[in-house]
Amino acid sequence: LHNIRTRYSQHSIYTYSGIVLIALNPFDRLVLYSHDVVQAYSGKRRGDLEPHLFAIAEDAYRRMAREGRNQTIVVSGESGAGKTVSAKYVMRYFATAADEDEGGADYLLDGAGGASLCPASPFSPASLSSPGKRRRPRRPKKTVAKNSRNLNLPETEAINQQLQATAAARGGAGADDENGISETEAQILATNPIMEAFGNAKTTRNDNSSRFGKHIEFEFDEGQTIVGARIRTYLLERSRLVFQPETERNYHIFYQLVAGAPPSEKKELGLGGGAFEDFHYLSQGNQCYISGVDDAAEFEVTQRALSTIGIAVQLQWQVFRLLAALLHIGNIRIAGGGGAGDASIPESDKAFADAARLLGVDAAEFRKWLVKKQIATRSEKIVSNLKPPAATAVRDAVAKYIYANIFDWLVRIVNSSLSLIGGQEKASTFIGVLDIYGFEHFEKNSFE
Repeated sequence: LHNIRTRYSQHSIYTYSGIVLIALNPFDRLVLYSHDVVQAYSGKRRGDLEPHLFAIAEDAYRRMAREGRNQTIVVSGESGAGKTVSAKYVMRYFATAADEDEGGADYLLDGAGGASLCPASPFSPASLSSPGKRRRPRRPKKTVAKNSRNLNLPETEAINQQLQATAAARGGAGADDENGISETEAQILATNPIMEAFGNAKTTRNDNSSRFGKHIEFEFDEGQTIVGARIRTYLLERSRLVFQPETERNYHIFYQLVAGAPPSEKKELGLGGGAFEDFHYLSQGNQCYISGVDDAAEFEVTQRALSTIGIAVQLQWQVFRLLAALLHIGNIRIAGGGGAGDASIPESDKAFADAARLLGVDAAEFRKWLVKKQIATRSEKIVSNLKPPAATAVRDAVAKYIYANIFDWLVRIVNSSLSLIGGQEKASTFIGVLDIYGFEHFEKNSFE
């Protein structure tokens, strides 16, 4: 602890402890992840330079190449320690380490309005040993991105066609764009603002806390060339959609949508004047804003990232339509004015009408099954009325189910965009990055 404290006082937040890299979050925007630093660590042994995330990433790559075995980098720690930001810079290293052009990927990394982990260092990029001529084996091959999995979605073929058209227009998925990165690299990096928008939220300790776990796999062929990538997610915090503790927020994407949607779309989606406080699902924590974060600007970042992975603008707005429906579901008033205090939904409830319209469901059936339940016996089906608390729980359960399916669908689309033609067949090993959401110890945790 004394060593870690001493190094931190000297602005060195990274310290080795055996095979473990200990990182302290400086909560400051200091540059230590530039293209020059990426190239400096590329090809170097772990002890050749100062402790760094890139040294761990390079060590995993060297071990994979030497031993022919899969490798995984586990990022774990307390909530707010900077795990997700650390994980995405490891992702950037694998996506861009072989690129000798000037990097331009930073705009894809800073999505969802989170505080960046940009540690200070006693040495500048200029003081690092020159990387010299860099080998280029891990750079993705110039091939068109294509869905290699059956998603069982009606729009899958259209998405595939758009992916191929986009890649063809840029000269293939391996071609460099004006930012100096390839199509595949851009798609890999674009997953960050997307996953953060839909899976991160403000908590008591962290303005950009991951509320799900994810394992990102970079797939390599026998020549150690990246031939694809995929993301596996688990344990999305569904309860956050319908309840936020004091000083916390719902998922970033809802605030981005309400703040950033154009006036015509806001009118169509029933979002009114765009006040977060108008929606029950957004205001329970009494903390609708994050200092220094422009949700409207972040909405544009999310939209660009969605376009980068091949989701057409029209399809994006279909997703946003569902998100708006969830906000209206949260505003549905469950009254107790029925017989014997049974639950009911007033005919004049505008939130209910907007939710049914945006979901495209039969309003009468939707109303019925929000306030009633059916029990099937061997001989008959019995329909009974729910009390208001039970009906409210049903309302919230419907919202959680829809959002979880949107999230899972989005992950499948992301994986579709990261799959290269024949990539799965060519892949012989992978390097995984496991980003575990932070552990906390409060009198009442949000999972409760």
